[in-house]
Amino acid sequence: MGKKVSVLVAFLVATFFNEAFAGEFYKLYPLWLEYAYRLLALVLISAGLFVCFSVFNTLRGGKFGLPWAFLLMALVTIFIRTLLEVLTVFDIAYFQAYVFAGIYILFFLLLLVGFILYKIGLE
Repeated sequence: MGKKVSVLVAFLVATFFNEAFAGEFYKLYPLWLEYAYRLLALVLISAGLFVCFSVFNTLRGGKFGLPWAFLLMALVTIFIRTLLEVLTVFDIAYFQAYVFAGIYILFFLLLLVGFILYKIGLE
């Protein structure tokens, strides 16, 4: 039974392929809540970016400079993603979901490399 369902689901996914735009994935209602959420996320990521940049400037010459550079790049990546999301929510620009998925993957890769380099620097 499980194989039949899996084959059927795979067939349906392959057959009914449409391009999806990222703004269609999840909507918050009422609309003001969605605006507040997106703008708050942008503000909090900006604050994290500022703190990370401060730490990076302080530790730039030491062993921890490279890991913090990766963490800073990860935060810049997620800031850009959130900015694109805000543009989508405010109906200024639309982006395909592949853009957001690619930016998320890049964010997590940069974050992971930064944490691994930080751990290596601690040993």
